[in-house]
Amino acid sequence: MLLPATGAAEALMSAVQESVCADYHNLEKFATVLQKLSFTAAFGTLMRKDYIEKFPTEMNHDKEKDTSIKLKSVDQFINVRSKFASTVTDFSQEMSHISPNLLKKYFCCGYSYLAHRLNDFDATDDMLELVCNDHCSLIDVSLLENVARYFKVDKAIALIDEYKESLQEFKSLQDLVNKELFAGSPLKSETITFVVDRSVSDYTLNDVQLLLTFAFKELAPHVTVKVIKEANSFLVICSFPLTLSEQLIATAGENIELLQENGVKKLTIGHYTVFDNDEADKDASKKAKSQTSTDEEEIAEERDSQSKLEQIMISQDVQLLNKEQELICLKKEIEILQARVEELITDKALNDYTSLQEKYKELLKEKEELLKEVLKLRKQVQKPLERENIPIIFEDDVYGDIVIDHPLIVKIVKTRQFQRLKDIKQLGYTYLNIPKATYSRLQHSIGMYYLAGKYVKRLQRQSDLEITECDVLCVQIAALCYNLGFGPFSHTFEIFLDEIFPNKDDKPWKGTPEASVKMIDYMIKENQELQPLFQKFLENPEEDISFIKDLIKGDKRGHRKDKEFLYEIVHNKESDLDVCMIDYTTRDAAVLGMKVSFKWRVFINRVRVLECSDHKLHICFQEDDLDIYNDLFRTRHSIYRELYYLRKNRIVAAMIERILIKSSKTALIRDKDRMVTVLEATESMPAYTRLTDGVLNLIRSFVNDTQAQVLLDSLDTLKLIAQIGYISVGPETTWNIHDMKQNIATETKIDDIADSLIIDPIKTGFENHRFYTQHYYFNDNKTGKWENEWAKPPDNMDIAAPWRIFLVSGDMEVIEQVQSDCRKPF
Repeated sequence: MLLPATGAAEALMSAVQESVCADYHNLEKFATVLQKLSFTAAFGTLMRKDYIEKFPTEMNHDKEKDTSIKLKSVDQFINVRSKFASTVTDFSQEMSHISPNLLKKYFCCGYSYLAHRLNDFDATDDMLELVCNDHCSLIDVSLLENVARYFKVDKAIALIDEYKESLQEFKSLQDLVNKELFAGSPLKSETITFVVDRSVSDYTLNDVQLLLTFAFKELAPHVTVKVIKEANSFLVICSFPLTLSEQLIATAGENIELLQENGVKKLTIGHYTVFDNDEADKDASKKAKSQTSTDEEEIAEERDSQSKLEQIMISQDVQLLNKEQELICLKKEIEILQARVEELITDKALNDYTSLQEKYKELLKEKEELLKEVLKLRKQVQKPLERENIPIIFEDDVYGDIVIDHPLIVKIVKTRQFQRLKDIKQLGYTYLNIPKATYSRLQHSIGMYYLAGKYVKRLQRQSDLEITECDVLCVQIAALCYNLGFGPFSHTFEIFLDEIFPNKDDKPWKGTPEASVKMIDYMIKENQELQPLFQKFLENPEEDISFIKDLIKGDKRGHRKDKEFLYEIVHNKESDLDVCMIDYTTRDAAVLGMKVSFKWRVFINRVRVLECSDHKLHICFQEDDLDIYNDLFRTRHSIYRELYYLRKNRIVAAMIERILIKSSKTALIRDKDRMVTVLEATESMPAYTRLTDGVLNLIRSFVNDTQAQVLLDSLDTLKLIAQIGYISVGPETTWNIHDMKQNIATETKIDDIADSLIIDPIKTGFENHRFYTQHYYFNDNKTGKWENEWAKPPDNMDIAAPWRIFLVSGDMEVIEQVQSDCRKPF
C-alpha cells in the first residue's frame, strides 16, 4: 500500500485522476514516478507500456519533423493558434456577467454529459474554461457561438464571427495536415475516423464540417476534429463524448450512401466500423473466386454486430459512471443541507432539502434503469445473433447485391405469401423458347423494392417535401408487395381469367393490383409477428397500411393529400413510367441482349417534385430528357414484338391457357380442410397462396381430360396448336374475343369449333399512349406538361395491331377449312 490511511489514499487517487483527465500527458509522468519505487515498479512499467501503445505518436513527438508544410503555412498556423487563444480569453471576459446558474442550466439541458462535471464549478469563467478546453478546437468554436447567441451577447458574437472569418485564410486542408487541432483529453472521449478518398489539397475546412453534418446531422456539433493526416487518401480524426456512441452510430448508418458520394470510403466510430468500401470490395472479390460458406458469413456478421454492441456498452458504462458522479455530488449537497437544517430550521432550507431528496431518488432510479440496460447489452454481446435479425442479401443480375436489413421488410420477405413468388415465372413458360427468360416474380419484386427505395430517398433530400421515414417505408413495402396477386405463369393466368369471365364484373378481382391487396390482408392476418412490427415502424398503422394498398392500386384516395406525388413512384397511372415498368423493361431487354439507353441512376438523380399548373405537387422530369424517356417506351415496344408476342411464345401461352381451362373443374388445391378448383382458389387467399407454376404437375397427376394431357405432353414440341392467321381490326372496334369466336364458328359450320379457337389480340405497348401525360421542368424550375409528345410511338407504326387466331387441333383438314373461311369478310 502506498498510503496506510484509507482517506488519504482516496484523496491522492482522486488528485491523480483529476490531473490525468486535465492533461493525459500526466499519465506518463505518473507511470515514471511509480517505476522509481521498488514496490510499484512493475505496475509503473506496465502502465507506461500501455501508454506508449495507446499514444505512440506522443513518444516520438520531438523527433518528428513535418516536411510537408511550407514555412509560410506553419507561420499561418501559429497565427491562428494565437488568434484562437486571444478569442477564447476575450470571449470569457465578455461573458463574465452571465449568471453561473443560468449558464450551468443551459449546458446541462443541451449537453447532458457535462452535468456532473459542472457541479464542481460555481463561476462563469471556470465553466467556460472547461467547455473551451474539452469541447472546442482550433477549427470548431460552434459551442461558444451557440452560447453567445443564446444569451445575446453581441460583443461575444462579434468575436466568434471575426475568428471564423480568419479561418477562411486556410485555402485547403494541406495547411492543417498533422497539426493538433484539439487538445482535449482522449480519456474523456472516443475517436471517430473518416478515410476520405480525395486529395487533401482539394478540401477546405467547410468541406470537413459538411462531412460531419452529412454523417451525424444535428449531432455534428458534438463531434470535434482533432487532427487531419495525409496518406494515399486523407484521414479526418475526430473525438466525441462516449455517451453519444449509440446515437452517432445509428445516425451515421442512415447516411452511408451520402458519405460515399462525397468520397468517404471508410468510417469508424470507436470500436465499430460503420462501413469500409475496401473490405466490401475484398469480400466481393472473394465471393467471385469462391463461394463463402453460410456459416462464415454469419460469423462475420455476428462479429460486426458484436463490435457495435461493445461500443454501445462502453457508452452505457460511461453514462453509468456519470450518474454515479452526479449521485456523489448530490449526496454531498444533501449532507451539507442536512447540517444546515439541524442548525437553522427554516422553510427555505426544508424546501431545498426536500427537493434535493426527490432529485436524489430520481437519479437513483435512473441509475438502476441504466444498470439494467448495461446488463442487457452485456448479455447481447455474449450471445450470438438470432438468425431472424440477420440481413438478407440478394444477388441481383441488374443491380448487384441488394441488402435488406429493415426488420419489417425482412419479416415480409420471409412470409409464405411472398416466398410463393419465387415459384411464379415473370415471363411464364417463355423459357422453353428463350432459356434466359427464367427470372421469377420474386426477383422482379425485390428489384422494384430496391428502385423505389432509391427513388423516394432521392426525393426525401428535398427538405421542403417533409418526406418522413414512415413515408419511405410505405413506398418500399408497396413496391415489394405489388406482385403478390399474380397467378401461375403471370399474365397467362390473367388471360385464362378473361376467357372464363367474359363479363369483367364477374371476375374475382378487377386487376392484379387488387389481388395483391387481398394477399396483403391475408399475409398480415396469418403472420401475427408482423403486427407488432407495423405498430413499431409505422406512425399510424391502420392508415399507413391503407396508404400502402392505394399505392399498389395507383388510387389517390385522400391519404397523404400533401404528398400525392408519392403515388407516381410504384404504379403511375398518369405517365405509365414507374419502378415496375423500369424494372421489367430493363430485365427483359437483358433477356434479349438489347442495349438500353435509359440509365436508372441518372434518371433518379434528375427528378424533382415541383408545383405544376394544376397547383399540385408532381414528380417532374428534366425537359431535355424527353427523347430518352420515349426511347424507353420504344424499347418496351421492341420487347413486346420480339418477346411477349413472339409467335412461338404466344403458342406456349395459348397451350397453358387451354390446359387451365380444361382443368378448371377439377379440385386440385388445398384450402384449409378441403380441396378446391383453380377458379375457387381465386376466391380464397389461403388456397391462392398454394397456386403457383407447379399447378401443371398437379394437372398432370390428377386431371382426367384427354386434351389437357395431350397438350401437357406437347408443350416441349409446340404441336397441336395451329396458327390460323391474323384478323385486322380498327382501333375503335367494339368487337370482343367471344364475338370473334362466334362469327368464325358461324362461317365454318363445324360443331364445337368455338371451344377450340384461341383469339390472341396482339399488343404493342402503345395501346393507351394517348391518355398518358408527364410533367417536366426547365432549368429555372418552371414546369410544363408533355401530352401528345409523351410516350409517342414511331411515326410509321400502326397502333391497331391485328388479332392472332390459333386453333387447338391436329386435323389438317379442319385447320385448312378454318383458314379458308376466315378469309371471308365478317
